[in-house]
Amino acid sequence: MKKYFDYSSRIRRREFFKGMLVLWFVTIGIRLMHIYLFEYNYNILVYMLYFIVGLSSLSFQVRRLHDIGMKGWIALFPCITITLLMPSDEWGGILTSLLSAYCACMIYLFVRDSSPLSNEYGDSPKPLEGNDIILAEINNRKMINIVMALLFVTKILVMIGYAIWFDITSPLGVSVMRLSDVPLYILASISFIFIMFDFTRNQKFTIIGAGLSLLDIPAYIIGIMRATNNEPLKYLKVGQILFMMIRDSAPIILGALIIIVVVSARKEKKIPAKVFFVLYFVPFIWGIIFSIIGGNNDPFFVGSAYETFIHTMRQECITIYCSKFVRAIALIVIYNRIKLSEALHENNQFAA
Repeated sequence: MKKYFDYSSRIRRREFFKGMLVLWFVTIGIRLMHIYLFEYNYNILVYMLYFIVGLSSLSFQVRRLHDIGMKGWIALFPCITITLLMPSDEWGGILTSLLSAYCACMIYLFVRDSSPLSNEYGDSPKPLEGNDIILAEINNRKMINIVMALLFVTKILVMIGYAIWFDITSPLGVSVMRLSDVPLYILASISFIFIMFDFTRNQKFTIIGAGLSLLDIPAYIIGIMRATNNEPLKYLKVGQILFMMIRDSAPIILGALIIIVVVSARKEKKIPAKVFFVLYFVPFIWGIIFSIIGGNNDPFFVGSAYETFIHTMRQECITIYCSKFVRAIALIVIYNRIKLSEALHENNQFAA
């Protein structure tokens, strides 16, 4: 029982996922008890059990972070952000961006291999020496690429599932998303597809995928032409059209920055992880700036924090081309490939 409430030691991936699986089954049991014994009525016992499971889950997350040499307090991020932002009507919707990035990063960290060296949290459960450290790093980086690609495929399958559900049930009285729309959503995600399934040595397809963001320009022009019945100047001034194009050009800006980062990495320049955090928030910051310039006094979201959070999370589930989670895992994949290239280069030097 002690291992379920230990916050100071280290734990390997296998033990971590085993423990989390046990807690998942326990949570299902509590949920069923809440439904069938208490009929969803408030019960202090149920919430105490949820709280205990949450503490145990936090223990596993903290120790997994310790094992890869990181601070355990990172696992508290969701609690901190929800506590600070949820009470605010304006900032509540930002939770989706923050939690999407957090979930993607934590998946990446949880599948990282154990640090082969001892640290302040204890001895390594997987000690290695010499070139074995580099080889383990290479294998782990390759596995992470596969895991992230599978996450992307899972996201597509979830979107298809929602499309089928909307088609069959029409929960809002109309079919919000049709199964026939799925190919268009996937086509709109072509940049992500090139990035996620790029297994070339120098990330050539990643550069192509980022470059495809330029297709947003003709797509935007076509959209304006259709909306105005091919007479845009009849309804809009040239300045208004240009402003809207610049306002919605965040994907192009992000694509250009990704190309710069990848090309710099190919020239063996060190790219710190924080660069990718900045890239993730570029579209968000870009949107806020132009909302303020455009005179929008509520550039974040409209409605209560809870409502905006639920709404944006639903959007996350049913889309991939504008999904913040997909953007996060795409950036993680690019970073991971850069680190993989560095490890391969180091291995070649060691062999020589």
